[in-house]
Amino acid sequence: MAAQTGILNASIFKLYLTISETERAVAHSTNVSISVSQEMMAATSKDSNGWDESLPGKKSWTASGDFYHDQVTSGKHNLANIFSSLTAGSKLACTFKLDSQQVDDRYFTGNVYIESIDVNAGVEDNISYSISLKGTGALSFTAYNVE
Repeated sequence: MAAQTGILNASIFKLYLTISETERAVAHSTNVSISVSQEMMAATSKDSNGWDESLPGKKSWTASGDFYHDQVTSGKHNLANIFSSLTAGSKLACTFKLDSQQVDDRYFTGNVYIESIDVNAGVEDNISYSISLKGTGALSFTAYNVE
């Protein structure tokens, strides 16, 4: 099948982590995001005629997500897996992709460390948690191809 077209419903775009060599979606996602940035280096000189000049420098990326806590999940990662990875200082493969990839659908992939976990438990509310991920190395945005 060809790549999905048009504006896509965000419910099918999920965060996948590879923990203990198993890639799985993080269970009960309510929001995921990825941010890519590039630092700018000063390049202004006396020849700049009073204009600020810059050159591209280091690139970096972060990711985050909000999830409902579930003690037992089948086929997905949960808070226990993520907490264990943080305390072990594990480098994880991270992928942002659609639930069912079609040929030429694009997805983000790279390696991350878990930077923080915030657990929330308000009165008469669902237990939820947020995670922040710090990218290490290059992030790619590539097309899915059936092998």
